Amino acid sequence: MLGQLCLAINFCNLTPDGCRIPNNFSPNSNETQLFAQIESSTCNFMVPFVYDTSQLPVSLLSFKGQNMEGNNVLKWSTATESNNLGFDIERSLDGKNFERIGTVDGGGTSKDVRSYQYVDRHPFATTYYRLKQIDLDGTFSYSRIITVKGGEFYFTVYPNPSQDQLYIKNIKGGTEVSISDIYGKELIRKIALPAVPFDISSLPSGDFVVTIGTHSQKLVVSR
Repeated sequence: MLGQLCLAINFCNLTPDGCRIPNNFSPNSNETQLFAQIESSTCNFMVPFVYDTSQLPVSLLSFKGQNMEGNNVLKWSTATESNNLGFDIERSLDGKNFERIGTVDGGGTSKDVRSYQYVDRHPFATTYYRLKQIDLDGTFSYSRIITVKGGEFYFTVYPNPSQDQLYIKNIKGGTEVSISDIYGKELIRKIALPAVPFDISSLPSGDFVVTIGTHSQKLVVSR
C-alpha cells in the first residue's frame, strides 16, 4: 500500500517553559530524519523526528503527467517497495468518477528507486489521473489525483448519455470518428457528417471514448 507517514515527535527533557530541544539521536539505516518547527509564545526551534521507511509498503516519490503530441505521458517513481504487485492507472473526466485504463507491474520488494511510465493515447481535454497501488495480498490504496491538460477540445457529442444514435458538433464534413472502449479497443470507425445522426446501436450499455484525431471525449451509452 502507498504509505501514509505517521509521525511522532520525541519531546524528552523539556524544561517547564517547553523550550528545551529534545536529545539528539542518529537514525538507523531504515529511518529518515526530518525536522518540525515548534513555535510558542516563549520559543521557536526545530525538533528532529524520524519515520521508518521499512514500514511503508510503497513509498511514492513522485507522480506527474504531461501532454506530448496528443498523448498524456504519466510518470511516477518509488523510493522503496514491499510486496508491490503493481499499479492500476485510473482516469476520470470530472475528477470524481474513475475508470481503470491500464496496469503496470510493480517491483515486488525493493529498496532502490524505481521509475514507471504509462501513456494514455486517448486523453480528454482535461484528464484526471490516480494510481491504485495493489499489494500481493490484494490490499490496495490510492495516490493523490493529478490533472493533465491537452489541446483545445473542439468537438462535442450529444446527447450524452446516448442510446442508439448521437450527433457530433463542431466538425467538418467527412470527419473520421473512432469509438473505443475504456481499454482502448476500437469498436466503431466511420465517417461522421455535421447534423447527421451517428449510429451507435451496436454498442452495449457502458462507458466509451469518442476520438477525432488526437482529441477525445467520454461517451456514456445507457439503455
